Amino acid sequence: MSTSKRILITGITGFRNHGVQALVMGIVEGVIGRYPTALIDLLTQDEKYDAVVNPGLPINFIPDPWRMKTMGLKRDLVLKASRWSRALDTRGDFIRNYDLIIVSGGDMFGPDYGSIEADLEPLRAAQKYGVKYVFLGQSV
Repeated sequence: MSTSKRILITGITGFRNHGVQALVMGIVEGVIGRYPTALIDLLTQDEKYDAVVNPGLPINFIPDPWRMKTMGLKRDLVLKASRWSRALDTRGDFIRNYDLIIVSGGDMFGPDYGSIEADLEPLRAAQKYGVKYVFLGQSV
């Protein structure tokens, strides 16, 4: 009996940008074409909005722990502690549960949006846990 692949899509800001939504649709359809029983999660800045406007894609929206909109006390403490020791930052520990990370948002890795640190964190976690990842940059 084969188990379903667990796949995480990162580099997505959310479905408020309809171009991003269209790109995600293509990625998800491609994954399902290859792995029909895949369990697909998507890191997003606004999981509630994205779930409501979801065009019927079989994906789970989860809040991006590196792009949280609210500045809660826990986030502040984690950010301060992680400056002294990356080992204290456990936000990426969930990455170990995936078989593959798909990194989208090709233009996120350029100078137009400021720091790329939040986009690099899922990749650092993937490296830490030996999870494979691929880049699907849609723009240059």
